[in-house]
Amino acid sequence: MDWGVVVSGGITGAVGIAGIGGSILSAKVAGKLAAQNLQTRRIYARHLAACTELAKERINYITQPEVGGAAKLAALSDYLTAGAAVIAATAEVQLIAPDDVARLADEVRVALPHFEPSAARKAGDYIDLLMQLISVMRADLGEPVPDEVQPHASGG
Repeated sequence: MDWGVVVSGGITGAVGIAGIGGSILSAKVAGKLAAQNLQTRRIYARHLAACTELAKERINYITQPEVGGAAKLAALSDYLTAGAAVIAATAEVQLIAPDDVARLADEVRVALPHFEPSAARKAGDYIDLLMQLISVMRADLGEPVPDEVQPHASGG
């Protein structure tokens, strides 16, 4: 018996099996990472949608002329419901996001109730925070960030 052929064949077989096992493991890890990325995208999108809804409901509430009227009370109810959704969405972001994303998500949440579309400075503060948040979310997801909205450190 030629032991060189047997050993060579055995090594070739072991390498082949290891290669198949490695490929299976690699595919499993890649699938898990893709699923995590998709879940993160959904959480980020839900947060941004909740913030947009709250901004819309804030505008609706503050532009209602009738204090104490049915339309004003309905707008207040919608505004408070949207606020609760932002709080829940922010908490979800804070559970899964890196520190910079979690911090900015909370800063956006805090800025939203002070959003005044008629006051340029306050509207600009919220919009700037929101653009920074979108940038760090995109960076976290591995998506390109346009130069004009590159995240920058906020003072504090």
